[in-house]
Amino acid sequence: ISCARQFSPYPQARDCTLLQNTMVKILVCGDVEGRYAETFKRAAKLDKKAGPFDALFCVGAFYGADRSVPAAPIPTYILDGEAGEVAENVTALGSCGATTIEERKGGAGAKHLSVAFVADEGSIKPLEDACATAGFMGVDVLLSNDWPRGVDVGVADAEVEKLAECGVRINAAGTDRIAECAKMTRPRYHFAGTRNAFWA
Repeated sequence: ISCARQFSPYPQARDCTLLQNTMVKILVCGDVEGRYAETFKRAAKLDKKAGPFDALFCVGAFYGADRSVPAAPIPTYILDGEAGEVAENVTALGSCGATTIEERKGGAGAKHLSVAFVADEGSIKPLEDACATAGFMGVDVLLSNDWPRGVDVGVADAEVEKLAECGVRINAAGTDRIAECAKMTRPRYHFAGTRNAFWA
């Protein structure tokens, strides 16, 4: 645990190292809340400066009052109950499940990222089924719209106080459902939205 600070809704760069020693470069963004143009402009700037990035994952509240989403500069994945294409280069993953994200077009095609996702309330059976397959060893990334309950176990008091300054009461944050999904999927990285705080 390194810090707690006010969360930036704009994309942050993360490199995810896979077992094959290949790297899929991703951007992760918190609650967009309808700020599509700002978010995609920031993603394009980061892609030009430090990319190319293979994907932008948006966790938390994506839509605002205006649900007309413009085209994204890089493949973008959002958490939403209805799976499908939202706009050019923007895909809603659905409410719960697992998928594989491949590197952007133009690459060698050998890089991929296993992604589990939990968007909203409802059955987690699709995720249970994915985790029950023979040879399952966990996923690279878990995306959720809320934190897992129990994330505070073993956290130093100083970190709890830092989060409280951001308005997050960590001992009351999260849901049992997300905690169960995290336990089941055994992710290398878990990105969760909604709490208006960045904490690693």
